[in-house]
Amino acid sequence: MRVRAVVLLLLSAVLLLGACDDSRGRIDPGDPTTPAGSTATAAPSTASSASEAPAPTTSLSRVPRLFDPQSMQQSVQQVLSQAYGIEGVESVSCPAGQRVEVGTTFDCSARIDGEQKLVAITVRTADGRYEVGRPR
Repeated sequence: MRVRAVVLLLLSAVLLLGACDDSRGRIDPGDPTTPAGSTATAAPSTASSASEAPAPTTSLSRVPRLFDPQSMQQSVQQVLSQAYGIEGVESVSCPAGQRVEVGTTFDCSARIDGEQKLVAITVRTADGRYEVGRPR
């Protein structure tokens, strides 16, 4: 009975965390360490799969926080178009499963005027703020 209560408490916490995530990406044009608007925040989400039931546990283990790729794609496209002034940004694709860990870097791909370009993403803060590099 006690294990069941702990599992239910953990499930409730995970659901609350998921419900609290702000799924809109935001541009932070006031960051003095980067070009105007090149830092953005996309909503991190908790790692889980709809087809996998959580395994019962007796300890409180940390669920890794992951970026929401759809929110990040919108934010990166907005930074490229508005902050960097790049015209012809057709689409942006960011990989799923990217952890919210300070210092982590990965690439999104952008289609600009029919050409595929890579855009470096660098995680700057534990709350999901990241830097968007210029396309290369």
